[in-house]
Amino acid sequence: NPAHNAEFTLKGKQSVGKNSFGYVDRTTISLTRLAIENAGLDTQGRIEALIAKVEKAYWELVFRERAREIFADILLKAKKLYEINRKNFNIGLIEKVDLLASEGYVAKMEAEYLVTQNNYKRAEENLKLLMNLNTEDRVAPAEKLAFTCTKKNLPDCLKEAFEERRDYHAKKRDIEIAGMRLKIKDNERWPEIDITGTMAMNGLEVEFTKAVGKTTVADNIYYYAGVEFSFPLENRKAESGFRKAKYEKESTLVRLKEVEREIITEVGNAFRDVVTYETGVGYMKNAVRIQSEKLEEENKRFIYGRSSTKKIIDYQRDLLFAELDEAKFLNDHQKAKVDLERKMNVILS
Repeated sequence: NPAHNAEFTLKGKQSVGKNSFGYVDRTTISLTRLAIENAGLDTQGRIEALIAKVEKAYWELVFRERAREIFADILLKAKKLYEINRKNFNIGLIEKVDLLASEGYVAKMEAEYLVTQNNYKRAEENLKLLMNLNTEDRVAPAEKLAFTCTKKNLPDCLKEAFEERRDYHAKKRDIEIAGMRLKIKDNERWPEIDITGTMAMNGLEVEFTKAVGKTTVADNIYYYAGVEFSFPLENRKAESGFRKAKYEKESTLVRLKEVEREIITEVGNAFRDVVTYETGVGYMKNAVRIQSEKLEEENKRFIYGRSSTKKIIDYQRDLLFAELDEAKFLNDHQKAKVDLERKMNVILS
């Protein structure tokens, strides 16, 4: 070819209809950001669930330690009763059946005490497993089972739950995401309207380098400016996508209302559990006091020979069960408070 044609072209295009000024692209980036934030909430939820599990395992260890102390105390009382009966039997004050009853009672309490020791060890190992500690490590509770009143009412708990519940905030973001998707699908129904512009300069010479050089000389310039318009006649795909996005947003709104009801129900039930155990602890403390006084009075009668070995054993068992029930109520109360904090999603904060 004896001639070379070189051309330098600048083109510009701006959408003012579908995806106007990059609307769909920017919105898609925002959708990704919101989805990442929701994923972070799921991670926090798993962390908080593990912390709550560790807390409850810790209070179980505290309870098992208290149970071991209770059985140790009753075992000591049983041994003292046996010693008293052995001395009385040697001097002929009681029948052999009373001595055998107290001796059998000691054997039974020894066995039950071994069970409480094993339960304590099991609770310790379970806590170590959750804390990811080595097998040779030892764990001992720093607290004792004690009553601490919850200084919150139900409205305060519900208010705080709606401020902190991650699933609630996640659903609110889902609504925001669904709204953005609906706008994207609505935008896709618009016609494609593009403002376009082109400017070209060319050069024609025998030598290629000279032809290239002429592209910078404004003696042969081509201009084009215009508006390009395109629109499908039925546009079924965009319409169906828009309707689907609309239904998804409505479904997300319904799910948000379900989460609101779940929060009200779960927090309400957890709060009532705490209040119930708080009230029950008061009754159990009174029961322990009564059983302790009853046993003390019966011991006085036993010293003067006005009571029997069987009655002392029965009263000691009554005190044992009352103290165990009190400890169980205190343990359940602590676990109920952990459950309430878990339902409110305030453990991490």
